[in-house]
Amino acid sequence: MTFARPLLALVYTSSLASCHGTSETGAPVATLPQPSQTSATAGAAGSTAASPPPTSAPAASAGGGASRAAEPKAPASFRVSGVAADDVLNLRSEPDAEAPLRGGIPAWTTHVEGVGEPTTVGAAVWQRVQYAGVTGWVNARFLARNPDGPPPQPPPPSRIEVLTPLLCFGTEPFWSLHFGADGAVICGAACEAPVGLRVTKVLANREGEPDGFDLADSKGSRWMRAVVSRTGKCTDGMSDNVYPFEFTGSVSSGNFIGCCRRLNDDP
Repeated sequence: MTFARPLLALVYTSSLASCHGTSETGAPVATLPQPSQTSATAGAAGSTAASPPPTSAPAASAGGGASRAAEPKAPASFRVSGVAADDVLNLRSEPDAEAPLRGGIPAWTTHVEGVGEPTTVGAAVWQRVQYAGVTGWVNARFLARNPDGPPPQPPPPSRIEVLTPLLCFGTEPFWSLHFGADGAVICGAACEAPVGLRVTKVLANREGEPDGFDLADSKGSRWMRAVVSRTGKCTDGMSDNVYPFEFTGSVSSGNFIGCCRRLNDDP
């Protein structure tokens, strides 16, 4: 009687290819190829099947947990520096000393929000900022960074949110009022107003629209009492545009007469 001898197959790589890497010292390093992996399959056919490639585990963070995306960087906070106490830092529409003015930031302002990175134009460095709801460019020479973020600010008046979407304006002479979420106000164009205007009181109707507000100067003294009413008939006297709100602001020297519109509406 004869016994069949089992056939043992050993599989090796048929060729050795040399792969070179580079060590940290710069010398070539030879990398030897690894034998291919096979697994025997039981059965009369004696066939072999390659084992499936290993599945890579998800990378873990240094702390052992799942990796997280970096949190967005908070906007830079600046204070006005090097401006005379009775002056303002000009806020311009473009990074150019000749660009149209969009308003002025009081010398004592302790928080101006930076928008993006500074840019150099000629010999001057300009920073885009937002103040009192207005975005524009200022000369970065007159800004100092708040390293610990925005300092504490006075609380905004109740119902300020009914004013921030609005732009109020008038002609003869030209003036405009922009309202910040913190209560700060910019009186732009040819507006003759005290420095450091803030909203101190807001009146709103049940529809959530403004009925009126008070503006005070930097010392807290009331400068203007304004009345706002929705008529849908306000005109600026210089165009055919019709605006939703009529505006009357009373100050000691007279009245500001004009209109208000939502900032997102076409002028």
